[in-house]
Amino acid sequence: MKLLLVDDDLDMRALLKPALVAQGLEVLEAGTAHDADALLAAAPVDLLVIDGLLPDAPGLAYIKQLRSRGVPTPIVYMSEFFGDLKAFNRITTELAVSLVVYKPVDPTSFAAKVAELASSAAPTATAAGAGSIASELAELRRQFAERLPEKLAALEAAIETSRQEGGLHGEARMLAHRLRGSAGSYGYPGLGEAMGVVEDLLKTTWPNPAGKRFFWEQVDRAMADARVSAAQSPDEVMQGPRPVAGASKAMLVVDDDADFLRMVCGLARKLLIDVVSARSADEALQRAKTQPLLGAILDVHLHEEDSFSLAKSLRATRGNEEIPIAFSSVDGRISTRVAAIEAGGTKFFDKPISEESFGELVQQFLRLSQDRQGRVVIVDDDHDVAAHYSNCLRGAGFVVEVLHSADELVDTLEEIRPDVLLLDVNLPHVSGIDVCRALRTSERWELLPILIVTAHLEPALRLRAFRAGASDVIGKPVLPEELLARVGVQEERMRLLRDRADKDPLSGLMLRRAFVEALQRPLATCAREKKPLSLVLLDIDHFKKVNDTWGHLAGDRVIAGLGELLRRRFRVEDLRARWGGEEFVLVFPGQGQEFAVQAAQRLLREFSELRFPADDGQPFGATFTAGVAESPADGNSIATLIRSADSHLYAGKREGRNRVVGRPNVKEESR
Repeated sequence: MKLLLVDDDLDMRALLKPALVAQGLEVLEAGTAHDADALLAAAPVDLLVIDGLLPDAPGLAYIKQLRSRGVPTPIVYMSEFFGDLKAFNRITTELAVSLVVYKPVDPTSFAAKVAELASSAAPTATAAGAGSIASELAELRRQFAERLPEKLAALEAAIETSRQEGGLHGEARMLAHRLRGSAGSYGYPGLGEAMGVVEDLLKTTWPNPAGKRFFWEQVDRAMADARVSAAQSPDEVMQGPRPVAGASKAMLVVDDDADFLRMVCGLARKLLIDVVSARSADEALQRAKTQPLLGAILDVHLHEEDSFSLAKSLRATRGNEEIPIAFSSVDGRISTRVAAIEAGGTKFFDKPISEESFGELVQQFLRLSQDRQGRVVIVDDDHDVAAHYSNCLRGAGFVVEVLHSADELVDTLEEIRPDVLLLDVNLPHVSGIDVCRALRTSERWELLPILIVTAHLEPALRLRAFRAGASDVIGKPVLPEELLARVGVQEERMRLLRDRADKDPLSGLMLRRAFVEALQRPLATCAREKKPLSLVLLDIDHFKKVNDTWGHLAGDRVIAGLGELLRRRFRVEDLRARWGGEEFVLVFPGQGQEFAVQAAQRLLREFSELRFPADDGQPFGATFTAGVAESPADGNSIATLIRSADSHLYAGKREGRNRVVGRPNVKEESR
């Protein structure tokens, strides 16, 4: 089959063409829309691959032009931007684009997806062929590295011309755009990010005279970052741990409907998300044990199997304890939705799933995955050095925030809540050691791992650093492997400390302080987006009598049992905590009181069916009473919601306990 690759970046074409040829595709090349039209007029092609920005037309405008001329050829669109869902849907529906690819791309996987789209009958590359392609790609990367200084010099010259001529920066923008697309694909992700900053800056309208200096300072900083990234070899960038979030994981789809599986896999291919499918619970669990998962979509009504139990079993597999799960069903009753969320469902779809809904789900799962990444704040006034640290850490999957002075450090720590702080000794107007000492005086930051970086490792300075509260001292120059190892150790230690400080050892749930902190964000988000949030406060009935009758160890077993139920039910984003003593609290962001009442009633039924061994071995059961409050109807703050839920809880106790109570307009589900 014949493919036309339209991209003015010769490096990108050189990288992609061998991989496409290895998939049995004949590849024609064009650098402009005009050249592409000439080739299309000469002979038809079976597939078009079009870059988002061509010298003579934006990629989307050219695609629109082709469609208006009646060209039906399937099109793959390459873009540097992951746009919003409306833009994505417009591209795939209005312009009938078959596949949207976001740069940087891995040439081998890109070619495989394109070949699959083209339904090529040609066999895939043999092992020998794959080895040949790998060698060819390695040679292309070597050649790209050799030409990189020349490319950066040309860009710098174009920027300087633009600076002198008063803002005519079209050529500079195009050069930055080309490097933005190709750098990451050739093994320079940091350079690609820096080029993205440069291109975006050069897209802006010329600043007013007051902002002129600041504008060029931003461009110069981005170019400095680019030079640091370009100085790293692709091998250096690729060494060490790889990111664990995002596209490195696969979406698990479990459904016994083959047509539904094919449809979802097709939607996933458009987003370049890997999918593993299963048609039974046993097959799904096997997949989960061998493949790291981004998330899972489960059909509610698997043939003679319980998908809600499957969700709990998936979360019990190693590495998948916190994966988000969505359920799909033709049964949209509220009781089914409550059961889905109780089983951990982040999302509930009515079949069939639309492209927009699936796209939203993928973005949500990616965000949840990124939220679990380690966070590092770097404070160093040397822009090149800070960029080097940042590139190393981001390449290993960390979320990184860079500051060049300590002026805004406290605000940044409050916002980011990092796992590790990297502090240079010599900062503007202050010593990093003094900053470390100041942070240690605050209870909030007394446990934060702080790494001091210095070019002088004499014993006296190391001693000063450790006396100021530094967790570690690193000598310059810092090797990437050493940086990753030291930061990784401290990040893991911080996670363990947070678990111990934030979690109740008996129930395994958050403690009150950690819960109050965690609730701030979803409460603010729901208020901003005008969505409800419901809070359930529950209290184990006659708990003193349980201890007096069955023994204090038996009482501990009741608390542990309820904690385990709460941990294994509901969604990743739902908050669960031990409020104190025999009281627990449960929060459902985005859900109203009606849902919360039914979910709590289902939990009550399940809890009341449990049997716990008394100190003498005799089995006994327990129940709880719960009160429900909803924001904004019952208040907009944590304190008002707790007061409202507590009021309803005590109303339930007066009515005889063993029940869930909300506002009178919400009817209880019959038990």
